[in-house]
Amino acid sequence: MVSHLSERDITLDQRREAESLLMDFTHAQMTRQYWDEFADSLLALGLCSSSDVTARVERDAVSTKLWIVPRRGREAYLALVERRSN
Repeated sequence: MVSHLSERDITLDQRREAESLLMDFTHAQMTRQYWDEFADSLLALGLCSSSDVTARVERDAVSTKLWIVPRRGREAYLALVERRSN
């Protein structure tokens, strides 16, 4: 029972951390795109991830993605920002 609760707490902490990083990434990339082009790393956005996750930024001419994969658990998280012309 204690082990199950501990795992649940770890999962909730990972979700909170991922949510915060995904929101910061999305806002930073939207700002960056407005002024120039999408950044190719978290560092270029002034962001960093904890050592408990693997974070990977992918970009092309019209979109950018942030993949977050925690070292524990079975969840992964994704943010996608796309440039659309009107």
